[in-house]
Amino acid sequence: MALNFNPYEPKQFARLRKAVKYNYKELKPFRSVRRLNIEASRGHYYRTKDDPPDVVRDPVNMMDQFVQILVRSFVQSSPRVRVTSRTNRKAAAIFQEHLNITIREIDLVSTLRRSVAEALLGYMGIVYCGINTENEPGGEVFADPIPLPDFVVDLAHDEFHQADIMGHRFSRRIGELRDNPLYDQELVAKVKGRRSGTSELDDRQDQSDYNEDEGSLFDWVDIWAIHVQPANLVVYMTDDSTLDAPLRVESYDGPEFGPYPLLGFDRVLDELMPNSRGAMMLDMHDFVNSEYRRIFMKEDQAAEFFTYEGGAEEDARRIRDAMDGQLIQVNNNAAVTRRTKGGTNPQALAIAIHGRQLFDELSGQIRRFGGVSSSADTATEAQIDNANTTRLMRDMQLQVMEFTKRILQNIAWYEWTNPTRVRQVELKVGRNGMAVSEMWTPEIREGDFIEHEIDIVPDSMEHRSSRQQLAELMQAVQTVVIPAMQMPSERPVVLKTPELLKKYSELANLPELAEVVDYAADEAFVTRPPAGGPAPAAPAAQVGAGQPPSPDDALVERVFSGAVSNTQEDG
Repeated sequence: MALNFNPYEPKQFARLRKAVKYNYKELKPFRSVRRLNIEASRGHYYRTKDDPPDVVRDPVNMMDQFVQILVRSFVQSSPRVRVTSRTNRKAAAIFQEHLNITIREIDLVSTLRRSVAEALLGYMGIVYCGINTENEPGGEVFADPIPLPDFVVDLAHDEFHQADIMGHRFSRRIGELRDNPLYDQELVAKVKGRRSGTSELDDRQDQSDYNEDEGSLFDWVDIWAIHVQPANLVVYMTDDSTLDAPLRVESYDGPEFGPYPLLGFDRVLDELMPNSRGAMMLDMHDFVNSEYRRIFMKEDQAAEFFTYEGGAEEDARRIRDAMDGQLIQVNNNAAVTRRTKGGTNPQALAIAIHGRQLFDELSGQIRRFGGVSSSADTATEAQIDNANTTRLMRDMQLQVMEFTKRILQNIAWYEWTNPTRVRQVELKVGRNGMAVSEMWTPEIREGDFIEHEIDIVPDSMEHRSSRQQLAELMQAVQTVVIPAMQMPSERPVVLKTPELLKKYSELANLPELAEVVDYAADEAFVTRPPAGGPAPAAPAAQVGAGQPPSPDDALVERVFSGAVSNTQEDG
């Protein structure tokens, strides 16, 4: 039941602004640490104009390695959704294809990668899901990543669903607001942009030296969309404290699980905000780089020189100028001594290496997980280490999967309830996977959204190379298909050899295969022994591609396509 809250009432709106301001201020320590994590990850060459490149050298950027390995491991490719329904399987199949096209259109994989990086460096990965009705009557669904500096939440509770307010900031050109009837135009006329206005809810000016007065063509304004969860309202307001009313208020008409899927890897007891994996690794990153900076500085200062006794100056000069393999004569070889100063301190190098090992252990063997290194001496030890490393990372990967599933459920809800959304999709039906065109329309959506199970296709977020796909295909043929062909059945399994060779040619990047393989046109070649016998033998001869087709070619094609069994009928 929604509680009574009227944002147009001045006292209640002032209370809302005060709550947003207070909680945004309370989140500043998290934003500050996030900034440190990002600066460590991006390296000292990614700098502002007032920051010389040699101010702080990070020769071993372990933070960037940590983030890049995990992001690329957890989100390798775009997820594919699977929709199931017990009441209307055809609509579920069409809905599934429609969602998979939508996922690619909104580039969800980029949103997921940025969200995982935010969860590692900035405490939380946040995605705002909704539908944009400004361009289309029915609206276009979106899933946008929200960085922590643009997010606010009520910190008084230790569960997000208990928070009174949760919202995010977005930017619009003032001219766009003036042309948008969804906003109160009387208040829009009073809005001050970033160039002339001051903000109580923005600390970005302390982190950047960018001059928006000179660099931006248009004047922009920051707008906060605050979801007042107990009242089921979304209130739009600006940072400008001189405005005493919201620009826009609307009822929240979205999925009951809310518009903000959140990703946090390390829960802290009795606290709302999760911990940052990057923040826990930052001290070790700084320590290791401080040691390596000292080592590199000593190496830069290292020198090699010769000392000689009085009267041996000529011998010293000859030794110094000697070429490789050259014979020189000296009067007293012991009078000239080669000396060095500076150089690497073995103890400092051992400490730096130990620091890298500690970073690796605290991060869950990140280098081994990314395939960068392995300390195992044998193949068995390497297998055990990989299993342990996978177990440590598996929990984080499962959290990413659950986070992705919540985003997909949001997208699916908005697409299901869109009253005007129409799309032509292609389904594969039957045993042979024949392509059939179907339309996703409002009329096909029978029943309730909750009757449909929205899930992720297993391993769809993991990239498989063509070689991996080929190996798995051939293994399935050898271990599953061929044994199944020899089992007695009223509907025997048929190996579609032309399709197999075509797929082999594609995955192996071997188009020459089609030039050396042809299919027999004689019916005698397409029979096989009774069920339970050995696998069919290869035909003794092949019909050349240049020969004219025979009447039996159609039958052969039907057999290979699975339309007709290739077993002989009992007499």
